[in-house]
Amino acid sequence: MTSNMPNEFQEKIKEILKEAKSVALLSEQNPNEEVFLLKNCFELGLKNLGADVLTFPQNEENEISSFYKEKWLPLFENINETSPAESVKTIIKIPKKDFVIKELSYNEDNDFFSLVITSNNGKLAKETAIFETIMPEPQAVFCFFENKENLENFKPLLKFPVEENIIFLNHLAGHSVSDKSDTKYPTITGRIANLMQLLEMNFSAPVLNFLFAALVVETNHFKDYSDKEIFSLANFLLGRGASADAVRDILENQKTNSFIQLTGRAAARSHYEEQLGVSWSFLSDKDFEKTSHSPSLELILKVTKEIVRFIKKAEIFVICWKNTLAPATEFNQPEKTVLALIKSLDNSFLRDTAQKFGVQPQSDYLVVGPFQNFSEAEIKIRETLNSH
Repeated sequence: MTSNMPNEFQEKIKEILKEAKSVALLSEQNPNEEVFLLKNCFELGLKNLGADVLTFPQNEENEISSFYKEKWLPLFENINETSPAESVKTIIKIPKKDFVIKELSYNEDNDFFSLVITSNNGKLAKETAIFETIMPEPQAVFCFFENKENLENFKPLLKFPVEENIIFLNHLAGHSVSDKSDTKYPTITGRIANLMQLLEMNFSAPVLNFLFAALVVETNHFKDYSDKEIFSLANFLLGRGASADAVRDILENQKTNSFIQLTGRAAARSHYEEQLGVSWSFLSDKDFEKTSHSPSLELILKVTKEIVRFIKKAEIFVICWKNTLAPATEFNQPEKTVLALIKSLDNSFLRDTAQKFGVQPQSDYLVVGPFQNFSEAEIKIRETLNSH
């Protein structure tokens, strides 16, 4: 990868970062794996530039990010911990006209932190005190998603800067080095790497490894993308010191025989419905039992990722699974234990479908249910597909 002349959008980002001392990075609650890696990578790059960085959500705050953090833990091990960025502040206000403070101190034990307030004019009542929350106020916000409506989810967590300082990184456009055309980088990894180079961020060993891991994941080991820019970027990262062995070892450790067996069972129960452009897949409790797996969202996402590679024609992927191996409840009434994951790159479709089921879309998928059985799940989802 060779440094390009920055375009107008990239110049704008450079100017924003010159003034920004505090930066927030936002991703969806359960981001795609490459987005998880790139968000951590970009955070490192910004910290190396001297910025305080807030990230929402934190890696430990949801099931998928926690799973990715554990999976890619070797890439985090050599990262120097920095002091935490600005967090939410709480102010306790006491009106002077109602309460005159003589002395203020504090103490703490294993369970509580206590403020000790001594007054000159009586007892402080809880109705007198006013609690106010001061939200973090970053000067720039970078979003790892395309849907601007997702910003609403973060309003209780921070105060947004002016609109022009809210950057959607998925909209970045890179330029081809060799032919000088306006060809966009086909991957978000390429666009982020290009931006980091233009911002003169430090390509430290952890940054290089995160970028290379994201590139391998996003391109499906370079099977789904064979653009010259992809291989140019891979060569750039490896030439700077990215560890292909470390990334390969982590990925190979995930490909256990039992997972391959589970994926095979899902593939055997998959069919493509051309009229709707939908791939349907089903996993029963026996599938999990026979392959020694417990149903979980991260496992279903991994299986779905493999199904996407098998059935390339589909625009929508639906995978239904039995969410528990527990027996029927008392009185022989079966539990509602079937969940369904619906995956699509059509944001409009996902928003409409999420609204009909009363759930929130996550990245490029949503989870609906529970349903009584597979038949009910398929009927309900098919009704939604036919109405779209």
